[in-house]
Amino acid sequence: LLSCGTAWVLLLTTEKPIFLSDSEWFPGRHVVNGFFGLMSAISNGGVILDWMRKNLKIKDYTKDEKVEVITNFSKSKGVIRNISLSTTGYDIFNAAKKSLAKEVKKRLEKIEKNIEIRKIFMVGGGTKEKNLPEMLEEYTGIKVILPNVIETAGRGAALLAIGKNK
Repeated sequence: LLSCGTAWVLLLTTEKPIFLSDSEWFPGRHVVNGFFGLMSAISNGGVILDWMRKNLKIKDYTKDEKVEVITNFSKSKGVIRNISLSTTGYDIFNAAKKSLAKEVKKRLEKIEKNIEIRKIFMVGGGTKEKNLPEMLEEYTGIKVILPNVIETAGRGAALLAIGKNK
């Protein structure tokens, strides 16, 4: 599962706990007895796209430029490279989406030695970004599925609160 909200969070369910030292993956118990989970967070994934959309006045865009955005803003700093006089805000925004897709790929590559990943269920606000699911498929090589219900975080919390964990 890739939950694309304020943070982008990758969640995997396993039948046994998996510990990976020196990685961005963290094990934990699953809400269903007998299962475990692994989580990896890109702490500001959604924040970056929201900030760019707001400050660069972005609506929708799919142009492909060579601009590169480094989206690891964990220390509140980022980098934009290869801009020119013809670079637009749209180019920078698209580059940020690509950078996030590449970061997802990097995280998945670290876990694929232990778990075979055949599909990614993508949920949250990031599902509304034009061409983002396709970018994720392109960079990861894994099928991205948008379920019927994409705003799942609040719904899941509510179901857990009332005791329905199925």
